Amino acid sequence: MHWSDKLSQNPKRSWRVFLIGLALFWLCASAFIFISNIPTILLYPLLAILLIAFALAVYGYVGIFATRIANLRFHKAKYKELFSEQE
Repeated sequence: MHWSDKLSQNPKRSWRVFLIGLALFWLCASAFIFISNIPTILLYPLLAILLIAFALAVYGYVGIFATRIANLRFHKAKYKELFSEQE
């Protein structure tokens, strides 16, 4: 099984994971920007959430990309069969 087939099983889930990760990332990044004196007790959990959100967004984006790759592979095989029958 190709890696794009495995990751592209559920494209709606990939979009949802990407958007949740992106929203959390921007929320944490804006907290770092707009809160000037972040207490240390909040700094490390906020940084951990930021990194987890980034990983979620990347994972969701890879799933979206894998869906596109799987679609390209499917259509390539379909057109290859179509044009090989006409010869």
